[in-house]
Amino acid sequence: MATTKDLQSYLTLIQQYYTNIDSGNVDEILKLFSRYAKYNRTGAGLLVGFDAIRDFFTSKRKLVGIHSISKQRVEQVGQLNIVSTQGTFLGTNNNEPVRLGFKDFWHFPQNRPYANYRRSVIWKLPLKP
Repeated sequence: MATTKDLQSYLTLIQQYYTNIDSGNVDEILKLFSRYAKYNRTGAGLLVGFDAIRDFFTSKRKLVGIHSISKQRVEQVGQLNIVSTQGTFLGTNNNEPVRLGFKDFWHFPQNRPYANYRRSVIWKLPLKP
């Protein structure tokens, strides 16, 4: 069973992910995915395997901006540590202004610093809050 400190470390990993994604640090982003990870993302579909996920982040993802986290939670379910994060993104998509809401779910095998599954749900928000 994971300790509170162990579970907190997963929240820290995901907070670092958003810092890295906002700064374009793809190498650090990719460290969070296992070799056989699956990433299901609104608009991109299901990406299967590390190579498909790397291709998405290096050539297909056109978002540039800043993520703001409003809610974050971690829980242990069996042998998985599941992190859910909700927030907003403000920036550009293909050089067009955009504001998005998002909710991400990360599945980490127990005692592993990389995810084997991630689900991202994304929706458009008005540009002005």
